[in-house]
Amino acid sequence: MYLYSKKAQENYLKYPIESFFLAHFASSTDGKSYIRSKPDNSEKSAKTERIMHDILELRDFAITSLSSHPCKKMCEFFLDRLGNTQ
Repeated sequence: MYLYSKKAQENYLKYPIESFFLAHFASSTDGKSYIRSKPDNSEKSAKTERIMHDILELRDFAITSLSSHPCKKMCEFFLDRLGNTQ
């Protein structure tokens, strides 16, 4: 599995639009289906379950990033949109 640093994660999630896209993808049925449809990810494999766990954890980090971002108006809009997909 691809490994990345916490610093890279923090740098990525400091931008509200990236946080929104990540959280939206992780929350959507299409995003979950996309992950499960990859050729090396069988429906019930340990690898797929690990990826799903990781993407949901990243979603939570993204939502936390949006919640604490200083650009309140835009982030409130994104969080409102995410409320419809979770």
